[in-house]
Amino acid sequence: MVVVILFFIPAVIVYAQNQPLPTKKKNTRFQSYNAIGLLTGEQTVSWSIQTVNGVQWKTFFVGAGLGFDFYRIGTTPVFLDIRKTFGKGRNKVFAYGDIGYQIPWPGNREDYFGVYTGDALIGGLYSDIGLGYLFGFGKRSALVLSAGYSYKSLSESVVAIPICLPGVPCEPQSGKYEYKFNRLSFKIGWLF
Repeated sequence: MVVVILFFIPAVIVYAQNQPLPTKKKNTRFQSYNAIGLLTGEQTVSWSIQTVNGVQWKTFFVGAGLGFDFYRIGTTPVFLDIRKTFGKGRNKVFAYGDIGYQIPWPGNREDYFGVYTGDALIGGLYSDIGLGYLFGFGKRSALVLSAGYSYKSLSESVVAIPICLPGVPCEPQSGKYEYKFNRLSFKIGWLF
């Protein structure tokens, strides 16, 4: 019995090693998307920079993104990006959606006479949804144009220190501002 086992195990190992592995068509691959953008809303016109890295599976893409948003109050959005491409060939239409969190930059505070805002900016929701077009170059690169709607929210705690007359009780007053920015987003980028 031991002799049979000693001959059987090596024979199975040699047979398994000689079998070719089944070849599968690769449907997944890493992609990187880098873009600059124009943000326009009721308040002002500004710009943004983004990089998104993730995995493309057939016509779906899921990735993590990081950017710089210069609209009104400087922030760094950290977000999840989901995309779906439509069509065949090198040039394609796509839809995208981003959701994440805004991290306010230090130094965004403003001091007014009698008011101290401190470093009390609190990040909030970041979202962007839209449509775009891929102009294919080579096998995996593309020029990317997109347009969409972007939302940015932040809050700020402020303390107002009123000018007080001597001998009159004077209490600082605190408050909270909520910033909600609705913007149109136009981006141009490179996909590889």
